Amino acid sequence: MDTIRAIVSRNRRGLDRNEGYGQLDLAEITDRLIAMSTPAAGLHSIYRNDENAVLRYLHDKYSERWMMINLCAERSVYHHKLFISKLEVYGFEDHNPPPFVLLCTIIDRMANLLAQDPISKLIVHCKAGKGRTGTVLCSYLVAHAGYTFTQSMELYTKKRMRRGYGLTIPSQIRYVRYIEAWSQLRNQQPAGNVEDLALAESVLQEFEIESKDFPNLTLALYTFDANNRRLKFPVWASCKWDPCTDSNQTQKWRLVCNWSSPISEYMVSIFPSGFRAFSRQVHFWFHTQLQSLLLGTTVGRTSFSETRFLNEPESSITYHFSWTEMDGYQSVSAPYFHILSLRYSYMRKKKEKKNRNTT
Repeated sequence: MDTIRAIVSRNRRGLDRNEGYGQLDLAEITDRLIAMSTPAAGLHSIYRNDENAVLRYLHDKYSERWMMINLCAERSVYHHKLFISKLEVYGFEDHNPPPFVLLCTIIDRMANLLAQDPISKLIVHCKAGKGRTGTVLCSYLVAHAGYTFTQSMELYTKKRMRRGYGLTIPSQIRYVRYIEAWSQLRNQQPAGNVEDLALAESVLQEFEIESKDFPNLTLALYTFDANNRRLKFPVWASCKWDPCTDSNQTQKWRLVCNWSSPISEYMVSIFPSGFRAFSRQVHFWFHTQLQSLLLGTTVGRTSFSETRFLNEPESSITYHFSWTEMDGYQSVSAPYFHILSLRYSYMRKKKEKKNRNTT
């Protein structure tokens, strides 16, 4: 079984089987943070970490001074009761980032747990212990351990991978960048609260595709539901692109949507229209307000290098996403487009004042 586990873990670093716990897909990222693939029971333990071996390793190595964080939204393949006093669950979907508020909740909780005991360890796992785990660990390093985005990504790759990169899904990488931008903003505006990001009305105005050929594509919108899973807007999907070739004869097509919503986080899905055998979609998650922090300069009134962001009443943004910023682009043999430009605006809402009148 150790051989099967080694094959499944592939390029990830793990515990040497000679230490007496079998093949454990587990690696120390820092002296207090550990990345791990999921523990497992029954048939799943043939190719995943055996839950009993994990528990024995953690007790032998760290006694009772550890906590485990489970990031899986899918059904667990191990018995939570074995870890019940040492386990917290913050699930979100595989191959996706978490909602930004959830990401902040997780890393702030990690900081609190580590502060309670100066030598305690935190074990973070998803299914494979790579993408979701890396998103959370890199975000923690940026927000609470003084790392830059680049430093966190390099450390995670070095400690977790034998070959390749630790984080490879563009949207997960984008959300770590959001954490860095948000942390920098919070340093400028300590009174800023993550809940304030919900106080906005977003308008997705139009999409523009740059492509060599007519983009026979459909575009659909999603957001997060209450369980942190993808929720599709069934009322909005379109493939009616109008040509808008520019003065440089660059072939472009425009899709006007003017979709207004109080939602801040969207997934944009793009896929070939009509029936295609084994057609692949590409998509990307973005946050309307946090994306603007990555611009440096903007089209509109706001300079996001200043400290006015949380109070600015209205902003207009144009952002260009390349093909390699699409989740799933590696599985598509030929790009559907070269650049996707997104124009949107958002308007800040005023906070409701609490009624202090007493009777």
